[in-house]
Amino acid sequence: MLILAAHQEKVPDEVKGFFLSPSLAKLKRGKRRYPLSEEQTNYLEKILSIEEIMLLRKFRQVSDEAMVQISGYIDFMFASKKRS
Repeated sequence: MLILAAHQEKVPDEVKGFFLSPSLAKLKRGKRRYPLSEEQTNYLEKILSIEEIMLLRKFRQVSDEAMVQISGYIDFMFASKKRS
């Protein structure tokens, strides 16, 4: 964060508004909640595409509330595609 602040000071005032500041939630989050081990990743590479593995990694790091919302959205989209 200190490096980001130092770089922001060097740019002209008219472009400073284009920088995003890290949210406090991200700073408090710290280490990933459920990182995939190397063994898990090696296994998943046999059955999933790299995009699917990346999606799984991201999904495992969201809050419990976000997991419920994402799961509900996926269920809704799957059910609506099934009907068509």
